[in-house]
Amino acid sequence: MKSSSGGCFVNGLIGEWPRVQRSRWGRHSINLAPNGCDTVGVAVHELGHVLGMAHEQKRRDRDNSIRMNWSNIRSDWKSQFTVGDAFTTGAYDYASIMHYPMYSGQVALDASKPLMTPINCGSNCPRELGQRVGLSKLDHEQMTAMY
Repeated sequence: MKSSSGGCFVNGLIGEWPRVQRSRWGRHSINLAPNGCDTVGVAVHELGHVLGMAHEQKRRDRDNSIRMNWSNIRSDWKSQFTVGDAFTTGAYDYASIMHYPMYSGQVALDASKPLMTPINCGSNCPRELGQRVGLSKLDHEQMTAMY
């Protein structure tokens, strides 16, 4: 749903397994405000939440794959980066549609510095985190495992 109110978000229960969601909520509304949220990639990200996916950077095992640069994250955004109950049966997915980007002018105190830095990946460390094109291979595998 497009909205004139700001932001990209889902109203309803977010980040829990789908069967739990369905038992508690019958409907979700997705806010896709113009000028930033009204793209296919953002819509796929928000639909991922409706289907039970959490932000990749909230995985309990994320500290094995990324280093958080807490001093560069605005205080009103820190909850988007705290560890939570994200699905973790597969490998950490640097390219997940659910991963926040490495750099963000909206979230960072200094947009020239990263929010997160990939670690323990040697010469295979990505130059970017996340994407807003579509499901990654590991996102697809996660959805298959969840459903």
